[in-house]
Amino acid sequence: MPEDVTTMDVRSAADGGKLRLLTRESLDGRTKAAQKFDAVARAIAEDLGGEDHLSAIQKHLVEAFAGVSIHLGDLHARLLLGEKIDICEHATAVSTMVRIAQRVGVRRTQRDVTPEPLDYARAHEDAEP
Repeated sequence: MPEDVTTMDVRSAADGGKLRLLTRESLDGRTKAAQKFDAVARAIAEDLGGEDHLSAIQKHLVEAFAGVSIHLGDLHARLLLGEKIDICEHATAVSTMVRIAQRVGVRRTQRDVTPEPLDYARAHEDAEP
């Protein structure tokens, strides 16, 4: 692990020393990183026909892609600032994005917006012919 990375034990006495996993729900969603993550995940879900049309696996893959995308954006910003980056880390992140994209697809999926015939008829029953 790089020397500038710190680790933290997430065990606490309050929960009997059990491992406490962090979840998205337990984090403050107001950070720029969280907002960017949510924007990327939302945009991809929309491209795939909307979040309500995604399977559970697709939702997790979309979140994985968004996470790698944020990480890769950070690496690019560091590179543009003239900092040294780990080319293997960069290549791994790009490769991971490509593999996830192959699984979830890269083409936009059209949503069916055709109204149900009875709903359409009810909504237009007062209109003159």
